[in-house]
Amino acid sequence: ASPIRPTAVTFHIANVGSGLCLGIKGSSTSGGANAVQGECNGSSATQTWRIRQTTVIGGIEGWQLQNNVGLCLGVTGASSSSGARVVQGACGPKSDHSQFWRPDNPANGMFRNGHSGMCMGIQGSSTSGGAQVIQGHCNTSSPTQRWTIY
Repeated sequence: ASPIRPTAVTFHIANVGSGLCLGIKGSSTSGGANAVQGECNGSSATQTWRIRQTTVIGGIEGWQLQNNVGLCLGVTGASSSSGARVVQGACGPKSDHSQFWRPDNPANGMFRNGHSGMCMGIQGSSTSGGAQVIQGHCNTSSPTQRWTIY
């Protein structure tokens, strides 16, 4: 499966390497809370996502992903560094590309950050629940940088 634009209004995002879902640590509703992978829970507001708005970045549509607590997924401090944490925060304007994620290649299931150009993945390629979601250099052979939408 791949991050081809979802047809449902709300959806879940699962990591290919671990089978765990993208959510927010402790189901926090606070801005700046860390994105982590955890057991998939269909009723979790911080694991339920929608595309809030889109913008074209480098010729590819980028998605601003908003969870059901009303916060958007972005890179902490709009960092361009490998290893920077992915966090939730107040949803910004289309000009804040650090909150936009482009399907890197619909066949590989990777999300590339619109600002840094790095891919969303799991720190240390961990398959454990609670592991931090970070951005890093895109590596198509890394299953923990690949995601499915359902």
